This record gives sequence, C-alpha cells and structure tokens, in this order.
Amino acid sequence: MNQPTRPPETPRTWPLSGRHWQLCPDPYNRGLAEAWGEQPPAGEPWVPAIVPGTIQHSLGADFRGVAWYRLNTSLPDGWTSIGGDERLRLRVEAAATDARAWVNGRFIGRHAGDFIPFEFDATEALLSRGGEIELLIRVDQVHAPRPSPGVITEHGHPGKGFHDVLSLQHAGLWGDVTLRRTGRTTIRPNGLCVRATPDRIVIEVEFEQPCGEVVMPFTVVDHAGRPIAGGAIEPEAGSTGATFACEGEHAPAVALDPWSPDAPTLYTLSLHIASRDRPREAQESHVLRFGVREVALGGPRHRRILLNGSPIQVRGVLHWGHEPDHIAPAPPADQVRAEFAELKLRGFNAVCLCMVYMPDHYYDLADQMGMLLWQEHPVWKSPMGDELLPEYRRLYSEYFRRDRRHPSVVIVSGSCEHEMLNPRLGRWWWETARKELPRTLAQVQTAFFAWSDPGLTDLYDEHVYDNSGRWIDYLRDARSAINRLPDPCKPFIMGETIITNAWPNIQALEAARRQAAMGDEPTGRAASPGSCMPASPWWISRGLDACAAIERDIQRRWGTAALEPFKRRAHRHALNMRSFQSERLRSDPDHAGWVMNHLRDVPACRCGFMDDLGRWRFEPHELRPFLSDAALILETPGHFRSLTPATPAAVTIHLCNFSTRDLDARAAIDVVVSGRTAARHTIPLKAPRGSVASAPLTLGLFEADRPTPVVVRARADGIPENDWTLWILPRPGHAPPLFVHDADPFTHGELALDFEERKYSSGWGLACLSWRPVVQVPAEIFPDAPRWADGHAPPPKPAVVVTHRLTRGLIDHVLAGGRALLLASRASGGMSAENVMHWAGVPLVVEDGPDGIIPDRGGDAAIDLLHFDLTRRAQRMVPTAALGLTQHVNPAIRFIKTHDLAEPAIYDAVFTASVGRGVLAVSSLDHQTPAGRWLLGRILRQVADGPPPEAAIPAEVIKRFEHAPAGSPR
Repeated sequence: MNQPTRPPETPRTWPLSGRHWQLCPDPYNRGLAEAWGEQPPAGEPWVPAIVPGTIQHSLGADFRGVAWYRLNTSLPDGWTSIGGDERLRLRVEAAATDARAWVNGRFIGRHAGDFIPFEFDATEALLSRGGEIELLIRVDQVHAPRPSPGVITEHGHPGKGFHDVLSLQHAGLWGDVTLRRTGRTTIRPNGLCVRATPDRIVIEVEFEQPCGEVVMPFTVVDHAGRPIAGGAIEPEAGSTGATFACEGEHAPAVALDPWSPDAPTLYTLSLHIASRDRPREAQESHVLRFGVREVALGGPRHRRILLNGSPIQVRGVLHWGHEPDHIAPAPPADQVRAEFAELKLRGFNAVCLCMVYMPDHYYDLADQMGMLLWQEHPVWKSPMGDELLPEYRRLYSEYFRRDRRHPSVVIVSGSCEHEMLNPRLGRWWWETARKELPRTLAQVQTAFFAWSDPGLTDLYDEHVYDNSGRWIDYLRDARSAINRLPDPCKPFIMGETIITNAWPNIQALEAARRQAAMGDEPTGRAASPGSCMPASPWWISRGLDACAAIERDIQRRWGTAALEPFKRRAHRHALNMRSFQSERLRSDPDHAGWVMNHLRDVPACRCGFMDDLGRWRFEPHELRPFLSDAALILETPGHFRSLTPATPAAVTIHLCNFSTRDLDARAAIDVVVSGRTAARHTIPLKAPRGSVASAPLTLGLFEADRPTPVVVRARADGIPENDWTLWILPRPGHAPPLFVHDADPFTHGELALDFEERKYSSGWGLACLSWRPVVQVPAEIFPDAPRWADGHAPPPKPAVVVTHRLTRGLIDHVLAGGRALLLASRASGGMSAENVMHWAGVPLVVEDGPDGIIPDRGGDAAIDLLHFDLTRRAQRMVPTAALGLTQHVNPAIRFIKTHDLAEPAIYDAVFTASVGRGVLAVSSLDHQTPAGRWLLGRILRQVADGPPPEAAIPAEVIKRFEHAPAGSPR
C-alpha cells in the first residue's frame, strides 16, 4: 500500500455557484461585435441571475437566444501567489449550449454542447488584477424552433437531444461553476475511469494536456473504508494518459463483490497527482466510486440479459428530463433519492434517460441505490452530413466518458428514432462503444426494427404505443420479425412503450395557475384578454380550460354525481391498459424488458406516473403486482375479460420469475364474488430464474342477470398479490325484430387499410401481419335476418334496421319514425369513423337506467371491457365534435382525446339520437366478440323499445352524412 499523501494547505476548489451573478440579454447578438467580454456594457439591463440555473429563471420562460453572465468576485486567500507549476482553471459542469468566457477582459475559451463538463485555463487572466475577478460568460442557447410541417430535420445544436420538444429549451449555466487550482498536469473532465472485475482493478487516466513528471498515488477501499488495493501510477512524461492494472503485488486483497440492484456494492478510489520530487504533496485529488458488474447476453437462444451471469428483466420508466421547478434537467439530490425510492416501491428497476443527461449526482445515486439506467445519447433527427462527423465524434466521446464511470448505466443507445443516421457515424459509434463500454449493452439506435442496423446492436428494440386490441398480434408479429433477422438470437426489449393519458386535477392545477399569476414563477405568457383564468405556467399540460368546460358539461347533462365516476374510471382505464399490456409482455420470458412512458406529465400530454404537480398518480399496490421481480399473471381464453355464464373457463396462471432465486411456489388462487370467496385453488408453479412457469386452472361460472364482476386473486410467498376483475355477462335477452339494410357493399377502396392500420404504433412501426380491422357487415352478423332496401315498404315498428351506410332512403325512414343502427366506419355514409388510440385520452361511460345501453352499475364493466374485448379488431370511433354533433347525441361510450391537443377532441364509440320522429343508434365497436355481441343486443333493445333520446340530430344535419352512390351528385 502506498503512503498517504498530505492534504493541500489551501483549498484546491473554489465554488463560484450561488454568488452574486448578473445576467444581461443580448437579443440582437451585439455583444461579440461590441466586445462586451472585454468591457461589459454599463447601460444594459443587468438583472440578478441564479447559478446553477437557467436563463429562463431570470428572463422568463419566453427567453430565446443569447445572454451574458457577469460575476465580480475575488480569488480566495493564498491563490494569488501560486507556484510556478500551478494553474488556475475555470470549470463549468453544464452550459446550454454554446459558451464563451472572458476573465478580466481576456478571452479564455469556448465550448459548444450541452450536458458536458468543460474547463478553461485562466491562470494569467485571473492573476492579472491582483486577485480581483470580473468573469463574463456569453451563453448562446442555439435556439431550436420547431421545423416546418413535413420537415423532419431538427434545428439547433446537433447534441440538443429531445428535451426542448416536450419540455422547455433550457439555456444558461445550469451546472455548477468552480475555480480549480491544479498542477500543470491535470485530469480532464470525466478523464478518470475504473474498470474492474472481481479479481482485477484497472485505473485509466486521461490528461487535459501532455503530462509532466508526476506520480499518482492511489488507494481503493471497500464500503466500510477498509483498504483493499493501492499503489502509485507513474505516467511517462509527455503522455496524454495512463493505465494501471492492480495485479501482482498490487492485486486486490479480497475478491470484489458484484454490483446489482439488490446489492449495489460500491468501492472507492482515491487518487492524487503530485510532482515526482514531492510525491506526498497533492496538487490535485480525485475520489471516484465504482462497482463491479458485467452485462451480457445469455440464456436460451441468447435472448436474456444477464447481469453478473443472472437473468434480469428491465422494467423501466421513461424520463425526458422534464423538470418544471428547475427548467433544466437538474433535479436536486433529495428529489432524485425520493423518486428512485418511490419507483422501486412500485416495482420499477430502471430509468431510461431519453436523450438527456442529468447532473452527476443523479448517476451517483443510481449507483448507490441500485437503479438501472438506460442512457440514450442526446441525438435526435439532427443533420447528418459528413461535414458534421468530427463534431459528432467529439460529442460522443464526451458522452462515453460519462457513461463508463457508473455501474448503473447498463444500456447505452447512440441515438433515438433517427431516420437519417449517418452509416459511417453509426459504424464509428459501434466500434467506439465496444471499446469504451465493454461490459455494457449497446445499440447504435433505439427505435424500430426497420430503422436500425441489426448488426450494430446487442438488443432488438421497438418503440410501439398501441391499443390493447392490437397488442397480442403485435407481440406475435414482433417475434416473427426477429426470427427472420440474420441473427435472431438477441434479446427483445422495448425502449419506449405502454402509455396512457390521465384526466387533469383541474382544481389543483387552477390553484397552481393562480399562484403563478401572483408572480411566484415565470409563466411564459399573459392571460388572454377578457379571460377569467390567470396565465398558465409554461409547464402545465395543455387544454386545461377546455377540460374544465367538459367537466361542466358532464355535470349539466348527467348531474354532479356523474363527474366522480368519470374521473375514477379514467384512472381505471389507464391502469387496465398498463397492466394488461405489461402482463402480456411478461408472459414470454424471451421479452427482456420494456420502458413505460413517462415519469411525469409534460406540457403536451398527461402521460406521467406523476402529475404536473409532482404527485404520484398510481400507488405502489396498483403497479407492484405486475412490475415486481416475480409476478403472478392470469391469462384467459382469447385474453378476454368477459366470460360466458355457466360455462367453465379454462384459464392459465403464469409465474414470471426474474428475481434473484429460483422459485418453487404454491400459488393460492381465490375466486371472489360479491366480496365472498366462492372458490379456492392451490397450484404449484416452479420457475427457475429467467423463466415463466404456467399451470392450467378451471373457473366454474354461474348465471348472471346483469354484468357481474368475478375477482380472481393470486398470491404466493414472497410474491406480490395480484388480482384481475373478470365479468360474467348475461345471456342474450329477447332480440327485437330487425332487418338488414340492403345498401351498397363496401368498395375496394373503403376496405383498403389506411396508414394507421397498415403498421403498428399509429402506422410508424412494424407491419401488421396478424391484426386486421374487423369489417362490420350487417348481413354477416345477422345472416338469417330479412333484408330491407331503400324504396321498399318500411319495416313494421319497432323493427330496427341495421346498416353500414346512411342512405337517403334510410334517413327518410328514420325521419318518419323508423329505428336504425349504423355500424360506423370510414366508408361513405358511415359517419367518418376515425382511428383512435385508446392511450391518447380517457373514456366517458354514461349509465342510463336498468334498461339503458350501459345499465346502472354497468359502467365499470364497460370500462374494463373497452380496451380489449369491445375493441379487439375495431379502433375507430365517430369524431363527434369535429362533425358538430357533441350536443346532438346521447353518448353511451364516449372518448375524450387529450394527447398533444390544446383542445380535447371528442369521439363516440356508441351513441343514440332522435332523428325526426325516429331513433338512430351508432356503434363503432367490435361486435364479433362475446362482449361485443352482448352490447349489440342491448343497443338493439334500447333502440327498439327504449324512450326516444333527449338529444336530437336535426334533419338538415343528418343529411350531411348521407351516402352518395358512385356516380351520383353530392
């Protein structure tokens, strides 16, 4: 072991953060031409500034462009008489985006690129005024306005990432600023790295410039402070780096324990730089904590991710770095610590940092708390010309230096969803990643199969957000696509997936707006003239006033008592989708993990696990059952949540085990009806680590005269309890007399798939091979029903005409007192039904008495069946608001789309309306599933036997939707 090095007699680091900084905007970029760095302008509006912080904190959320920082201070005692071999360096941990610095009128350096620490040698400039300092830093945000429609290449700096798109484009000195007193030989930012295995420690050092005659004594201690290795590195004079392997007499005294989420063991390296003639007088000291871990591929067909040889499943949450309180992606340590703890309580074991880097303490805490990190490099849709390759290589080299220092960083992606990634750059990135991150999984791009080079990735990755009805088919098609790749033996992981939107807490957010209007923070915009609401802070998600209006409309039309069930069911819908899709993923052990969107709400959408105010949206008991290391999962026939009465249901119980041990469990399964346990089963499940065990189970069912919930509850020792609500639906009641409308058949063009139907993820992902939308042909649904054609005698009352087109004859029939059901579509006369992603908003279910389409106490059943059973192969709804029908119809199942919309869009899946003296019902649901057929019967009975709806579509309005046969004038 080396002898201890004497601590320096004076401080070697002097913080400049938190001092009396000032800030001056430079909106016309005059400062460079007028030499503000040499002589700050006295007549300009200097305002107090926060460092670290953003320019927006001082100049408002609407700031764009360039601003100058100024700090007047003094060197600390003892720093004005430095030795001849010493240097004074200005260090900035992060600046957005292009920074140039002057000290005492002398230019000392320039750095471009966010998220990267940098240093300038400022020795002569700092000493030029006897210790007095005037520091000027010009920061150019490199403003990135949104591209024009149809343009996919981003503006701004090529390393800006994605933070500006869904948050605010932060600007300024958002990382700490310090002065460092060093020798001429100094380690560059992030230039110290440890690569360790259980029996070997390798220390790598990069110098800022060629080194002098120095020695670097070091010690390594364990978590208890016990020394386990030590020595001294003696780099060759003039070298730019050094590597030292602790082996032989310097080998670790004990085998190093591995780092993992369950046991995040860390070791501490202390390293000093001293001149060789005074080896015990440190000129510079560094402390670095490191862990021993290896991430690799293995298991059956190499489709598992192995951490230290054991299979793990990544269960991550996406993080865009959106931080309303801080604007920059700079959450303080206490906040990070609390968020990690809450995420772990909910079952998450990873965070995917989506094209953003956090401050160092974020990664340090992930190391300490055992949180896995997936680091995406901040490159998104940026220009990719060959002339930019040197700049990309410089930026990427800095990103790799950050990544390699942390055991928590287990996956690294070079870009995200970049259609034009330069292949030469991709190859260089891949080869460099192999060298810099040898025990970390890497991929040149995280996106879609078709966008990525399968030879430049350790993982096959997809970014798919889709409806539950297509999810089963997507997983099947994804596996088929992987099997067709040249090397199908790699893990499949989803870097972004499974999203839902929430309904806002309007009362709380309005209170936040009032607080902002009182001047507590920059809001970014003024209140609208005549508006009764205050201006919104920049971070509040869009459409709040419109959502408040929708709440008022719900109360007006269906009473105050209808509002709370709507909010509760919006939450239930989101949880249904997240749990269903997650459990389907986990049922296959070849699915190595997934990352759910998103940590917290952003201005464009309320997709977060936390809301705008930082409150958790889902409690641990709601998420942990399907997100824990080991999870019990129910699979029903066809994955349906509705069951046929009095018919035994053959279900399967799965045990997905990615815990740290093999499991030999006895699962207790309770079947609960009306709060009482109706049946109890015990089944054995033996699941080695990294596998899924399965066992069949038969559920005995019973008759029901209304939708009746059956709760299946599963538990086993050491595994979180999970439960699922299934619904026994009544047998079909009496069928009213009905006729099938003999309208024009669908044309070839009407049956052709559109953009969103041809590929998953709204048309951007994998081609849909297994999934096809249902074609609702009345004659196929009711093959034995009599036909009725326009111009013939009207059917006898109360017969219902079922059609797929609103023709002139049918409209006239309804206006005269007839009754009809339209199976909506995008076809002519089909009321322009559009594709709707169920994750993009929230449903409204309206109960309407015991005989209504949705009966009393049937709302929860409709919500539970909506995202899959009722929409298995149907994802279209009628755009009620766009058609001007919102107040003219009585919705039974309505959908309020809010995602990325300033004004919510209202769609209806089922509605009724009076039309003249008759009644029209419209449905776009899948009526070829058991639940769909049940609901179809209720719709028909309501149309035939129910009272006329209060809402009415005027004759002149309904005629706008009339089918125009080919060749006929509109």
